[in-house]
Amino acid sequence: MGREAAIKRGRRQDGALRQREEQRAAEALRLAFERQGRESIPTPQDESKISVVFSAFAAPLLRALDRDGPAPLERVRSTLRLAQVVWDAALCADESRELVIRLTDELFGTLPPRERDEGRWVISTLVERRRTEFAHDRRVIVEFHVDRGSDGGLRLAVACAPASTAPTWPSSGS
Repeated sequence: MGREAAIKRGRRQDGALRQREEQRAAEALRLAFERQGRESIPTPQDESKISVVFSAFAAPLLRALDRDGPAPLERVRSTLRLAQVVWDAALCADESRELVIRLTDELFGTLPPRERDEGRWVISTLVERRRTEFAHDRRVIVEFHVDRGSDGGLRLAVACAPASTAPTWPSSGS
C-alpha cells in the first residue's frame, strides 16, 4: 500500500508542477502583452483554451519534429509560427489569403526541389486540417510563448483575439 500511495503522491506533485509551469508561461505572455500596451483576454467558459486547440492543430508537425527526441526550441517556435500563419490566413479575406499563399509559394520556390515539395505538402496539409477540423474556431492567434517543462514536454501559452477584432491585412494592391 505504501508504494501505491507514493505513486499517487508523485502524480499529484507532477500535476501541480505542470500546472505551475503552465501558469508561469501564461504569466510571461500576459506580461509581454502589458509591455506592448495590450490586454490579454481570458478564455470564456464555453470555449476551449486556444492553447489546447492550437496545439491540437499543430500536433502532426510537432510530433514529426520530436520523432528523434526533443527538437530544439527554436525549431519548435519556427514550426508553430508556420502553423500560426496558416491558422490566421484561414480567417483572412480571399484576397489576403491568396497573397499569403503566393508569398509562401515564392519562399518555398527558393528551396531545393525535395524541401520545396515537402514545404508545400506541409502547408496544404495544414490548410486542409484548418478547413476540415478547425473551421468553426474564429479566433486569430496574436502571439504565443513556448518552452519545455521539467518533464521535457512542451508548454504552450497562446493569446488570441476574435477574428472580427483582429487587424486586417493591406490588400495586395497597396
